[in-house]
Amino acid sequence: MLAVMGVTVLVTAYRTTTKSAEARQLADTASGCESTIEGWSFPSEVPSYLQWQPILAALGNSDEPMSRLFDVSVTTKEQIKATAQSGTRRATQLKAMSGNDAAIAAAILSSRDELIRQLAPATFDELQALVSTRTERTAFKLPTLGNRVTSSADSRCRVAADLAKQPHLVPEYVVWDMYFAALAGDASGHRLSDGSFPDAYISGRRATLRIQPTSLVVLLNAALDSATQVEGLRSTGATRSEIEAVVMNQRARLIRTVPRNDWSQIKAAVARVGVRYSFPATWY
Repeated sequence: MLAVMGVTVLVTAYRTTTKSAEARQLADTASGCESTIEGWSFPSEVPSYLQWQPILAALGNSDEPMSRLFDVSVTTKEQIKATAQSGTRRATQLKAMSGNDAAIAAAILSSRDELIRQLAPATFDELQALVSTRTERTAFKLPTLGNRVTSSADSRCRVAADLAKQPHLVPEYVVWDMYFAALAGDASGHRLSDGSFPDAYISGRRATLRIQPTSLVVLLNAALDSATQVEGLRSTGATRSEIEAVVMNQRARLIRTVPRNDWSQIKAAVARVGVRYSFPATWY
């Protein structure tokens, strides 16, 4: 229900046509249309891999001055460069082999997550700020076709993405927000005053998510902290970008804290969240 509500809010926020026009729209889907998301208007709607791909390419280029923007040691700069090159190289190989956008996106974001794990939080935050600044100055063409939405007044293109079929297109924070909220709703009545949980509750949760007990405690606390902060932000009319920052910070907390194998299990659980996401309708 939470997932449905979250996506419905997004879709209706951009609805401008009448019911009679909507009926005509359903028939006007014979041919697809292309949609471009303006980063300056909708930065949180841009798929993460499209934001990170050019940044990783620049960081992996030895002639690129971007790395000089960071006040870190030479060793750390070389580490950033090596990780960026690895992700870019893997994405290039996958593009040549299969052209599978989901696999390419996974390679790019795996390198991004490796940077989260390797770098001090403040250093990664500087890198994320560079990505955000570029995103807010760039228009991104979505790599999938949408449906034509027409009325007597205008004609637009609306793109929708199903997480099960197009995981690379659904904004990450939307999926993680839903996952955290669902976990928090279940865990809120079980957390003890010291931040721990009863052994019986942890054992029950591990029946469906087989990670170490300590990792599960970290995950549950991250979910509760995210849900609490997001609820507070929404109550004050915060922007999507502000909500995204809170959710993705808790996600980064998991990457830095839990073992790699447990992180893989958590990601697999998140990938099973049911989401169909609609991007803002754009002119064409």
